[in-house]
Order: sequence, then C-alpha cells, then structure tokens
Amino acid sequence: MHTDDSTCIQEAILWATKILHVDCKKINTSDVVSNYLYLLLDKQSKLKSLLYKYEILFHSTLDTWKIEVVNIKLKPGAQLYCHAPCQIPRIYKETLRNKVNWLVKLGVLKKYSDFK
Repeated sequence: MHTDDSTCIQEAILWATKILHVDCKKINTSDVVSNYLYLLLDKQSKLKSLLYKYEILFHSTLDTWKIEVVNIKLKPGAQLYCHAPCQIPRIYKETLRNKVNWLVKLGVLKKYSDFK
C-alpha cells in the first residue's frame, strides 16, 4: 500500500488480501480450541462443544445456509445508501478473477453476461 492511496483503495486492498487467500479446508475443532490458550479449560470445553454442535457450518467448502427468510424493516424516513464500488489494484486482477470464477463454479455467484 502507498501512503497516497485513498482510504477506499486501502480498504479494498486489505479486503482483497483477506478474501483472496481464504482456504476453505475442514477445520479440526480440537486444534482450533487449543489455540485459545487464554481461555480457561471450562471455557475451552464450552467452545469445543459449540463448534461441534455447529460443525456443519465449518465443512470444507462454501454452501447455502438454510434459514428462514429474514425481513428487515427500515425506520420511517430511513434512506437506502449505496456506496460507489472501489477499484481493485491491478496487481490483484488475475487472483480476483480466479476467485470469482471459483465462486461462480460453486454457485455462490451468478455470472451476469451484460456486465462490461
């Protein structure tokens, strides 16, 4: 990152760095819990139980989370806001393209052919 980059570009770089290097591997619950050395043993045990209970959420790939439809109601007078997209630095172009194609292949994203 350069110091003259706008805040938007800096945030985009940080976001891209995090998301582009995500590795969707099945977690080992015991290994995860053992990394939290600051937790007392009873808290580690509770965390391990919680992770086992929701283990289906932590499998090796992306999937649909099946929940009831959620309706979000805005306060009266609230206005929707849409921020203009930030440009992703060119250095990440190919990596981003590969990640997007992977997400399309998994069915997480849908290809919009009219997009230029």
